Amino acid sequence: MIERTGVVVSGFFGGDDAVKALIASDLAGHNVTILSSPGQDGWESVPVLAKTCMDYGAFQVSLFPWPLVPERGLTYKEPLKPEVARCLYDRQIHIGDVELPSRLAEQVRTMAIPLENLQAWKRQVGLVSPAERESEGKHEPDFALVTFGALPDKVSAAPNSAMSISSMLTPSYTTMIWGFSNAGKSWFAIEIALALATGTPCFFLTASPPTKVVYLDGEVGEADFKQRCVQLMGNREGRRALLDTNLGVVSLRGGQSLLDGKRQDEVLATLKEAETQVVFIDNLFSLAPNAAKANATPFFEFIKRIQAEGIAVIIIHHARKTATDFKGPVELVSLCQNVLHIEGRDQIHADDRDLLCKAVHDALATDGPVARVYVDKCKVAPHFERRHGTYKLPVGQPWEWVEGDLCPVDDNHEISASTASSTPVHDETNYHRSLSDLTPDQQRVLEVMEKGKSYYRKNIEEISGLKEDRVRKALNALREAGLISREGNGKDTHYRRV
Repeated sequence: MIERTGVVVSGFFGGDDAVKALIASDLAGHNVTILSSPGQDGWESVPVLAKTCMDYGAFQVSLFPWPLVPERGLTYKEPLKPEVARCLYDRQIHIGDVELPSRLAEQVRTMAIPLENLQAWKRQVGLVSPAERESEGKHEPDFALVTFGALPDKVSAAPNSAMSISSMLTPSYTTMIWGFSNAGKSWFAIEIALALATGTPCFFLTASPPTKVVYLDGEVGEADFKQRCVQLMGNREGRRALLDTNLGVVSLRGGQSLLDGKRQDEVLATLKEAETQVVFIDNLFSLAPNAAKANATPFFEFIKRIQAEGIAVIIIHHARKTATDFKGPVELVSLCQNVLHIEGRDQIHADDRDLLCKAVHDALATDGPVARVYVDKCKVAPHFERRHGTYKLPVGQPWEWVEGDLCPVDDNHEISASTASSTPVHDETNYHRSLSDLTPDQQRVLEVMEKGKSYYRKNIEEISGLKEDRVRKALNALREAGLISREGNGKDTHYRRV
């Protein structure tokens, strides 16, 4: 019955005891209908119970305001106002007349009123008091009309401009970093946290002023977290004082859910007291499991509360077993403005081995994490979308760039000297020299690829007439020569002529 009609929560016959006995965690992902005691007093108690349901991941909460009575002729201990009595008695349900419980549940769910429509329903049936009407009339809207001339101008970033960490991670935008287990997500996130706290660049992002950071840890553990920080600091040891001051960790391991209303208040108070500017939530599956499985809305309501305090939010999340998509409801990505996808060793190994460049081959031959990051979505700088970069983390050493167009930059927003020599540059002299050195297969593949168009390997095989193994080797050599680029991953891997 529950699967077909939703969950019905009754506080009518049980009173306060029914609420106390409620196992709210069982409501996650379900539609919930509340049956209140009839009248204004009963309806006023509904928001508290509704908030409890939503905090534990209920999908939608509605109210059935009419009496559900065991027999006809039942009277109430306290007299009801005539207008209330007329409204309620006209549609009350007598349990004795119900043949099937499932039919009763379906009737209740069908007639129930969504909570956001309750006040409108009360006005419609004449149950809003004169005092309430006067109060509604004085309500100030929380929006304002702005004329076209007063609209602010938006300054777009140049197509090849660098981006600072603080410009990407703002309270206006929620960021999600997702990937398969052991892909290096936490290592990647901790590196960003260190860079924020110490005012240093990281990966493809330039430095921002030192920032107050709190890391909500449901994954790593305090001792392991500190060990990782020490390793990642590398040559930033001179900024250790900034790290000690600006980075804080809250360990929430052991089933402490961020969907619990009381815990949300405690966490928010802690963030405010620490004057936090950026908070990391590692990870969604551990700290808000219902949001990762079914309904993400209650969790993102909490995120909005954090952002309302001027705090930027970064969420770390897991991929499905296929590693091609993240776990949980599809609205997760629509609720985030920045999305970074991390692939680890296993996913990179699964790619066509012949198409991996030598730098990636060499990185995979060493110990330590190897991660390829894709910018799936970037609201503040759309020109970064679809770019990627591969990084390795040698044992006991900080991150190092391997390949890709997400290159490290220095304080002058230029490609750093350590990667400039490895970055493909389109030079006309070298370009023509490379063309003259091509094998017949490589020349054939390059000839069929028109500039401005993308090609899957299968497309190239069909157009060129070459067999799969010859096309693989040709594509690998052309990438090494900087004559073509590779985009996407897995089945979506495609190639462009530079």
